[in-house]
Amino acid sequence: PKTTEFIIIVNAREKVWKEESISFEQVVKEAFGAYDNNPNIGYTVTYSRGWEPKPEGTMVKGSVVRVKNKMVFDVTATDKS
Repeated sequence: PKTTEFIIIVNAREKVWKEESISFEQVVKEAFGAYDNNPNIGYTVTYSRGWEPKPEGTMVKGSVVRVKNKMVFDVTATDKS
């Protein structure tokens, strides 16, 4: 089996990703080192340089996108309390 390896850019840092897709929670973990399930913390994940027909967009909790080399993710955490 061929090894799948992509460079993804998360909050301006290059990361090596070894799967063909990435979930919202996984992107957050790459950005902050952990995913906090606290209901008072909201995460916003946007991406660009992805696959057509939707090369850019916003991810929501539970969503998954197909990874492309040099794909860019921006993640912010918001405290709702």
